[in-house]
Amino acid sequence: MQSQNHKRAPAWTEQEVLDLIALWGEESVQAELRFKRRNANIYAKISKGMMGRGY
Repeated sequence: MQSQNHKRAPAWTEQEVLDLIALWGEESVQAELRFKRRNANIYAKISKGMMGRGY
């Protein structure tokens, strides 16, 4: 059996996790997640927020 050399992505820092939780926890984001069926735009908004914070 051949060994597969898969590399894992680096673990997130504590600050990255806290920033993600802060964005995810915003009332506007939570309201959108509650009431919309399609979440792609919401996740794009969170992604832009993370990029805005330098990630």
